Amino acid sequence: MSKDDGVIVCTEELIESIFKKKVLLKPIGHEELRRNSVYHVPEYNVILKLFGEKLRWGREVASLNHLKERKNICSPEILDYGVFQERTYWVLTRMLSGINLSNVINNLDEKQRLDIYKKIGHMHAYFHKECRIDICGDWNEDGKIIDHQKSYFLFAAEKNDKQAKRIISKGYPDTKLFLLAAEKLKSLEYTINDCDVLSLCHNDFVCRNILVQNRNSELEITGIIDFERCYPSDPESDLSPIFLDIYMKKEMEYFLRGYTEICTLSDKFDKKIKYYLIAFCLEVCSWSYKVAPDYYEKSKKMIQFLINS
Repeated sequence: MSKDDGVIVCTEELIESIFKKKVLLKPIGHEELRRNSVYHVPEYNVILKLFGEKLRWGREVASLNHLKERKNICSPEILDYGVFQERTYWVLTRMLSGINLSNVINNLDEKQRLDIYKKIGHMHAYFHKECRIDICGDWNEDGKIIDHQKSYFLFAAEKNDKQAKRIISKGYPDTKLFLLAAEKLKSLEYTINDCDVLSLCHNDFVCRNILVQNRNSELEITGIIDFERCYPSDPESDLSPIFLDIYMKKEMEYFLRGYTEICTLSDKFDKKIKYYLIAFCLEVCSWSYKVAPDYYEKSKKMIQFLINS
């Protein structure tokens, strides 16, 4: 195992330790984000995902194992997982059919785009309904909570407060904005004080992680992938990633039409989603400044909009 600018590189030794022979690997995924490396193994039609960080690996393993019991949720079937030489964490899953929605979303006309966002909302709500759970917090590969708190409020408030302080401490050119965002976050903290429904949350439920196929001239969702950010939390917090793209747009209206066919939104949802969006954007800005500048700018603009709304 070696690393190239932070990206984990698969070696022959690692391959043979997993497959017991040499196999052809096709790199896929977003290695430029320097989080993991993902490969398609055509011979077995499986996906090999490598992690350099145990926490992300643990979330993926725990979440996919949890989803094994829920056959109607279109997630990858986990086949095997392990640790190579005590530093490379790997997961092997069956490959799902379909292509990433991000590859086609910009080619859709308005009707098709609104229709698919309604389907995404419906699927997302179904995921939350089927994955109700009575715990919250980050978990490890065994499904054990690793950051226990007395309540959801304490878990979420502490996590988001730490994130705000972390990015402020980095001294980025936009630090003044992040200080204002931290103040806004604190003023909206009351909105998460009475969360009484918890579920498994994907935390990256966006177009690049949604698989689709064209069936009878209509786009259908065939699966959701990438569970390295997934852990039990408030299901409404899980809407933040996709809302970064559609907040206050027509697509958001259609997404919520689909979502509310399955799940009821909380009374404070309009203000609560602002809290979660600010927290999410601060987290994105904390790592994307150099490696994903476009994502950084998009998140920064959303923060600017939310603190002034």
